[in-house]
Amino acid sequence: MLIAAIAIVPLIAERVRGLEVGRNDRLRMAGLQTLGLAQSGADAQEQILNSARAIIQIAASDPAVLSAPSAACNRRLAEIDEVTEWTNRFSVVTPNGRIICSSLPEAIGLDVSDRSHFKEALANRSFAVSDILISRVTGRPFIAVASPRLASDGSVEALIVALLDLQWIDRVLARSLQRSNASAFIVDGAGTVIARHADAEKLVTRNLGDHPLIREVLSRPSGILSAASLDGERRIYGFTSLEGTNARLVVGFNESEILSNINRQVVIALSVLATVTVAVLLAAWFGGEWMIVRPVRALADKAVRFGRGEFAVDPTAINTPAEFVPLDRALDNMAKQLAMWEQELRKANKRLDRLAMVDELTKLGNRRWFDVKLHDEWHACAAHRAPVALVLIDVDHFKRFNDRYGHLEGDACLQAIAHTIASVASRSTDAAARYGGEEFAVLLPGSEMEAAFTMAENMRMAVEKLAIDHADSSHQCVTISIGVASMPADDRVEPQQLVEAADAALYRAKRRGRNVTEIHALTSVSLAG
Repeated sequence: MLIAAIAIVPLIAERVRGLEVGRNDRLRMAGLQTLGLAQSGADAQEQILNSARAIIQIAASDPAVLSAPSAACNRRLAEIDEVTEWTNRFSVVTPNGRIICSSLPEAIGLDVSDRSHFKEALANRSFAVSDILISRVTGRPFIAVASPRLASDGSVEALIVALLDLQWIDRVLARSLQRSNASAFIVDGAGTVIARHADAEKLVTRNLGDHPLIREVLSRPSGILSAASLDGERRIYGFTSLEGTNARLVVGFNESEILSNINRQVVIALSVLATVTVAVLLAAWFGGEWMIVRPVRALADKAVRFGRGEFAVDPTAINTPAEFVPLDRALDNMAKQLAMWEQELRKANKRLDRLAMVDELTKLGNRRWFDVKLHDEWHACAAHRAPVALVLIDVDHFKRFNDRYGHLEGDACLQAIAHTIASVASRSTDAAARYGGEEFAVLLPGSEMEAAFTMAENMRMAVEKLAIDHADSSHQCVTISIGVASMPADDRVEPQQLVEAADAALYRAKRRGRNVTEIHALTSVSLAG
């Protein structure tokens, strides 16, 4: 059974893979076909626009237009309208936007000065195309084109405007959409269905901008996608934008019809594969349980114990078949090697723990070390309600120093300041750390505010005495601002409150002009150098 499965299963799997490839190919070809049809419709739209451009430019130069009485002008425009297939309702519009002559008499007197095509043609004195609009006379959607008629002095005498019939989509695509349940529609940039081929006419002029299909179509100029259609059917869609507008022409084929045959073949192949797989598993279960599974499980259990660090497990306790003896010996050797590596790793971890607590540049404790130290000292002092003081230090205008003198000088400056701070905070209980960037922190367990303030002032003056040049500082040398806070330690209070108090004092010190020491107290009294 195993040999048969080895021979049959790959063949079935290959067959299923081939069917899946064929399925994807059909979807891809259908998508390309829909995109081609959409592009053909867009090309037809472009040809219609080109024809409309030529026709209204001819109308603009026709002496019978405007030069004749209004009734004659109307008749002339009606004659032009009669011989054009895709355009209708030619009108003459004055520069102030009023229709004075039209092939549709009901349109005379309408004001179109707010229409985008009128404004564009008037401003640029050239052919202009509108986005999709709704007619004020018929209530139907249309695309308008306009071309100016220029007087001898170059000014706009009038504009010739024509409307493009959007129903051309039915006549153009009906010749191409031979599949049943095929769909084609136009949607404008706001998500309103403007024209639709075949059924569901009730969707026309409805805004469906929140439909997932419409959102995806409007998100890019053209493309192919598979999605649920407006009427619920899942289709393969191709879409493209219509020239001169924000609208999209969308063409779709029913996905289930495209995949019906190949899906049936995939189901059959998967059923056969499942049957063979079940048979192989049953054979493997009963035949392999005693020959393979049990010894492997025993070796796996041994490896798990080794993984827990139980390297002293007696390997002779496992009755290992001859085929697995090399693996058993390899596990024993691995256990010995792991025991050696574990000892080395513990030593290395101790060294890394020490390195992880020290700032590489200043050799002071780093932020991680400081947080641990603050937690430990806070709870130690809380046992007998002793105070804990914190000094937060910020190097004044350090960014300007770095920008002027460079990062190497900046590093040397931080090293000098760190050394000075550590030399002042020299008691065995004092804990100095690089808090981050150009900030330092000094933890003073057991210190009241007065003692902490005195030490902070000593640090500030010691740094000022270093006389490190700083041309961008008002003191012409590197200085520091300091915030000091002290409070009784209490297990019911988080030590973070001490940090926040010192940080608030530091903020006030910087607001006072820097090179200042400020304390945080319940009153507004502050001690400053």
